[in-house]
Amino acid sequence: MELIFAVILIVVGYIVYKMYYKSRKVTIEYEHFAERVTDNDLIPMTILPEPKGIYSEEGIEIWWDESDSRNSKTDYNYGKNRYTENFGNLIGASLKNVIYNVNKLYKVTYYENATIDTMDVQRTIINMGRHYRNWDLWYNGGKYEISTGFSYENAIEEGFKSRFRRTTCKSEEIITDEELKDYFSNYSEDYSLLDNSETRLPQVTEVKRAINEIFGKPFRDNYYNKEEKIWRDFDINGVFLRVRAQMIDMKNPFPHYVWKLIPGDPFDRIYSNCRDYMKWKGTKRVTKLVFNNVRMWENGEIFREGEPEKEFEKPLWINWNKVGKNLLQMKTKLKKEDKGGIQWLSEEVGGYIKSRINFYEKFGKESPYYISKELISEYEKLM
Repeated sequence: MELIFAVILIVVGYIVYKMYYKSRKVTIEYEHFAERVTDNDLIPMTILPEPKGIYSEEGIEIWWDESDSRNSKTDYNYGKNRYTENFGNLIGASLKNVIYNVNKLYKVTYYENATIDTMDVQRTIINMGRHYRNWDLWYNGGKYEISTGFSYENAIEEGFKSRFRRTTCKSEEIITDEELKDYFSNYSEDYSLLDNSETRLPQVTEVKRAINEIFGKPFRDNYYNKEEKIWRDFDINGVFLRVRAQMIDMKNPFPHYVWKLIPGDPFDRIYSNCRDYMKWKGTKRVTKLVFNNVRMWENGEIFREGEPEKEFEKPLWINWNKVGKNLLQMKTKLKKEDKGGIQWLSEEVGGYIKSRINFYEKFGKESPYYISKELISEYEKLM
């Protein structure tokens, strides 16, 4: 009899649990933290919800007891402070106002038929705090804990800003802190590392993909015969022109620093083919074409005055330690050709690179853009 009674209790408990689960399902996504919803109808709302009630910290301790919430209390306080700095007191504010204010700092996806109460908003404040705390750590640097599997150890993150200033460009005149912050926040991931809104990185990625499809491996396969190690002639000016045009969105231009900082710069894609073609060709004419296009790329002079893209073309950075070395490697073939190539290489190419020393000195000695004395010395030895 006792066994039958126990079975009945288990069955009833399971039915109650399933009913509760269906009506109070909690869905938490990594990128968008969905609030508590009814049924399984996960249709995003087009407007923000307007729940009734006042925000409080009643029952908030439940979030500290989650198995995955080692830093939930820290995240909550971080989010609470961020809210207070911008909108005043959080405690006692209407849930509607809290949701509307939070949306200005951190984008959240809410779903149709959602049942939103104080606990849901508490969770959103925690998620917002975690988001901003992580952004602050990875941008500005600081101490954090790393799991070893059995315990946690302290670690130090230098931060994107400090690392960039040390290894790429220390000059705030060339790229400001605000520009650096915008790039890190809005062009590092598909969703902003700052407020979780959609970014323009997918657009940039699509431009890179389109360029790669034309001027990457397909271009090389079309113009270079690997078996015979022979290149077919192609229009160097046209290649630089077409790629630079694809990088420009005239309706909604990208900030100038995006193409200077984004990994997988389209310049590297087209330059490698032009460089290899130049080495195979071995003539002053082709070497000069490559150099002139690199120089115009750097100075924002690919397009002519009057062309529609000209208004949106901005100067870009060139690693002359790499390009200058490649041009120096042409000296044997240019000398053999005997058409004044060595003198041109020394005076025009070497002279131009020297003229860029003052600009790239501002980047700092650890930067790959800092023009080395060894490179200048090699050009001075040509004549």
